[in-house]
Amino acid sequence: MKIMSTMEVAKALGVRRGTLAVWRWRRRGPRWQKLPGGRSSAVYYLQADVEEWLAQKTKR
Repeated sequence: MKIMSTMEVAKALGVRRGTLAVWRWRRRGPRWQKLPGGRSSAVYYLQADVEEWLAQKTKR
């Protein structure tokens, strides 16, 4: 289980970090997690979740 930062996911998907933030707000994009600690805590993604989301996007 590999944990990916927002920067890593943005680079892998070819989008900006801000795009990922908008997707999170709109409940789109890969599943994400937030570390405990309030509003400004770090967001991270599991590589398997990113790969699964990408695979489903390419099936359409």
